[in-house]
Amino acid sequence: MKSVLELKHWQVFLTITIASFFSEINPESFPFINAILSLTAVLAILLWPLSLGYEMNHLLPSKIKLSPTLFILNGFLVVALLSVSTVLGEELSYSGNGFKAIPVYYGLFAILHLFAFPAKMLKSLELGRKAQFGDYAGDFFLMFFWPIGIWVIQPRVNKIKEKMDIQELLASSNTIQN
Repeated sequence: MKSVLELKHWQVFLTITIASFFSEINPESFPFINAILSLTAVLAILLWPLSLGYEMNHLLPSKIKLSPTLFILNGFLVVALLSVSTVLGEELSYSGNGFKAIPVYYGLFAILHLFAFPAKMLKSLELGRKAQFGDYAGDFFLMFFWPIGIWVIQPRVNKIKEKMDIQELLASSNTIQN
């Protein structure tokens, strides 16, 4: 199976678009099917940055340290929260102020982190050093606005993956020759 790092931008775009299209089909008499179709679209949109962040982490050189633990934790949290809210639909409501609002604020942080971490990872791989927010702010917004971001970010991801594959191939051929 192909890694998300190897997929072309049009393949990612079509996958997410088709999943989003099917989520718009609302069979009124089958609410369970409606929930599954909606959940498929939410997962398709969220799995792209999750997969990018997780797989690009394996490409980082040892001199660049970015811990994916919080990213993975936030990714599971966002997927779980959005899955529950998608399945429950209008039946779910939450209101609170003060300390009761902290879970909502953390949920917002988790969603933003879900898109910021892969952007930081991509820019760190391109620069060869740990990227600062100013370095990857544009990529973050492109990740967040996925229809446009896919067409810009995925080709850059493909170039990095190809470059890493070539370096790995050269390193292995040098090892064999020695």
